[in-house]
Amino acid sequence: MARTQSPSRSALAAEVADFAGMAAAVLGELQEAEAAARIQEEAGRMAAGAATVVVVGEKKRGKSSLINALLGWPGLLPVDADVATNVYLTVEHAEADVARAFDEDAPQGREIAFTQIAEFAAVDPETQRPRREGVFRVEIGLPRPLLASGLALIDTPGVGGLTAGHTAITLAALSRADALVFVVNGASELTASELAFLKRATERIPTVLFVLAQIDKYPHWRQTLERNEELLRTHAPRYGQAPWFAVSSRFANDAVGAEDAGQHELAGKLRERSGIASLAAHLRDRVAAEVETVRLRQTVRTAHVAVSARGTREQRALGALRCDPGVEEAIKRQREAVRELQDSSARWRQTVAKRFQNLDQEIQRDFNGRIQDLRDAAEQQISAVRTGKDEALQDIVRDIQDSLEGFWMDLETKTRRGTAAIVVALANEFHTQQVDVLEDQVPFPERLKGLRLTPSGRDSGSLGSQMERLLPAIGVGATLSTLSIYIVGAPLGPLGFTVAAGAGYLLGGRRKALEELRRAQADVHRYLVRSLERATTEMLPDLRKVMAQQHEAVVEETSARLQRRRTELEAELAACTRSFQEEQSDLARQRQAAQQRIDRLAAVHRHGASLLKQLDAAPGTPARGSGPAQADRTDP
Repeated sequence: MARTQSPSRSALAAEVADFAGMAAAVLGELQEAEAAARIQEEAGRMAAGAATVVVVGEKKRGKSSLINALLGWPGLLPVDADVATNVYLTVEHAEADVARAFDEDAPQGREIAFTQIAEFAAVDPETQRPRREGVFRVEIGLPRPLLASGLALIDTPGVGGLTAGHTAITLAALSRADALVFVVNGASELTASELAFLKRATERIPTVLFVLAQIDKYPHWRQTLERNEELLRTHAPRYGQAPWFAVSSRFANDAVGAEDAGQHELAGKLRERSGIASLAAHLRDRVAAEVETVRLRQTVRTAHVAVSARGTREQRALGALRCDPGVEEAIKRQREAVRELQDSSARWRQTVAKRFQNLDQEIQRDFNGRIQDLRDAAEQQISAVRTGKDEALQDIVRDIQDSLEGFWMDLETKTRRGTAAIVVALANEFHTQQVDVLEDQVPFPERLKGLRLTPSGRDSGSLGSQMERLLPAIGVGATLSTLSIYIVGAPLGPLGFTVAAGAGYLLGGRRKALEELRRAQADVHRYLVRSLERATTEMLPDLRKVMAQQHEAVVEETSARLQRRRTELEAELAACTRSFQEEQSDLARQRQAAQQRIDRLAAVHRHGASLLKQLDAAPGTPARGSGPAQADRTDP
């Protein structure tokens, strides 16, 4: 689903949009088409971007119910007591209600009815298997005020217990998100797996808030909340001061029903008791506002730098028109510096190549470590399977698949961010705008999606398998009957023979079951080996190809900019030479025109500087280097 542009979220956003349009128009008139296009592109990202909030928690903690309550739609996401979310569901702003599912048959997405969301996104309550296999994610668009304020909510599968694959994908998703909402309930304190997840999430996301859900079910929820805060201070101190919100999705949903029934006073009381309004206000006024401020600042800074660069060139041109003796010499020095930078052995080329090489080595080390960790964990899980082997081994297969996808998301994000860091460093060294780098996410390798488990051996329920167990059992009965002649002097009767044969059948069955378990374990182990081998041959080459393309693009674009700069300097030198030859009346007209351009650029520049100051003081501006602010605790 293409993300729709949300309505303007603040007066400052409208002012920034106007400023970006003004700067792009001025630069366009001055033949700065590239700079004008860059500003317009940044302004488009600013307007369409939403703060991505990932909702995380173990199974049955009330994540889906919480999102439904925030949106005021009780039945939007599947929330039955015996139903769990199986895929990632994204809910974001749209002009009209729409839902799309992405699966192996429709990787680009297909529109589905809202009544089909559970079919595509949930597990079967009896088998605990996905109701529909091969679904990647479901996206939902709604014209809801909370979403229009600049938020996109992502509901995730459970991350606790043995769902290592889901955990890997969720952790990777956090690297691309703006905030984490961690959901627990009032039943008991944080579990060891929840605390372990939070420790791993620490380095991935700066903004975290906690929700204590289902407080209507647990009268002792306040004691649970206090214990959870204590556990965080001890085991995850990064989140010791993070805000907590105690909520009841049931009260919020009942409020919707009361409102629909015309019981407005009751609806108001239920909404207040639910605590949902305080959580929604924090997401809107703090999380969304902070992300918006960052994007507004980036838009203003992009335009500000472009206007400043053009203003500097206009100042030099005016100096040349005034026949300033030092201008010509300064231009010549800059031209010589550009010539040196254009040399194929220039230091900046070597520096960029070294930085990409270091990024490649970092990705390689990270990949090798993750693959080895997955191998060790999967082999341990395979060896530990004893009962319910079919379900347990299938769970391991799914964990391997999800873990590899999580690895890819993490490494792909690290590749894009590493490339962006190289570009930023180069721009700072050259005191110029950044070169465009890869922004679209690189898709998960197709050959890894198609890898399937291929079982070997016979079906334990087949006639051949049953005969394999029955024939040895008959042999056991016959052997015991023969031995009885020597021991008691008479053969076993029909009943004794049957009992002996039954015992042999059971012993044979146990042996056969162990053989089948070992065969199934071997199948999953082969799947593991094939998956890791294919990941090695698919993932790293794809990422290296991306890095090589980016390296080439950075070098080519930087070289092109150097050539353009050299051309500009040659033109400035030519103008300087002409200024000594032209009539003073012509020079006066040119100086006047140059000064008008400078004045116009200076006015735009001052406007940009003023906006940057306003953004630094705007509500929701992130406090760099500090943890999330403590919100007022909701106490229904």
